[in-house]
Amino acid sequence: MACNLSSGYSIPCRDNIGGVKAFYILSGSIDTVTEASTGLISGLSGSGVFYKFSQEKENGSFTETINADIAAGTVVYQQDAAIQMNKLKAAIRNQVNVLSQNTTLKVIAELQNGIDSSDSYSGRFFYLGRYNGAALSAGTGQSGVAFSDANSYNITLTGQEPRPADEIQSSDGLLTSALSGITVS
Repeated sequence: MACNLSSGYSIPCRDNIGGVKAFYILSGSIDTVTEASTGLISGLSGSGVFYKFSQEKENGSFTETINADIAAGTVVYQQDAAIQMNKLKAAIRNQVNVLSQNTTLKVIAELQNGIDSSDSYSGRFFYLGRYNGAALSAGTGQSGVAFSDANSYNITLTGQEPRPADEIQSSDGLLTSALSGITVS
């Protein structure tokens, strides 16, 4: 039976950190996904550009909510990318407008917890919207009140997927090494 457990879970060392370093949003297409193992992607092939949306420390987040309905026999994985872009200005406003018009965005979240066993950072990437794409589901533009308040656009890109987000494995800790025909800007 396909739904039999094959392993358990042990509490790991406390070497984990929360947050997102950056989101990458594709303007183009993904033609082929090469899987190294279940839940682990070794390569993405296609065309276009992944645009990088860097995040300040402790601002961006990736949340995956498991929505299960026992009566219907369904499980849906809701993937939410919360992106903050500082400064209200026309160029960012225009990006938000373009993002709001797309319904099948391909998004990669680069998590902060990319350090495994060495002192150097090695990226840990998760692919959101693999099957159905993601779309802008919420957002705000805020000026703040006090001088130290955020002046920013805050948006959420949401995907509804049949499987949890897959991790992308790169040979050198960089997203570019897992891509073929797709560039990063």
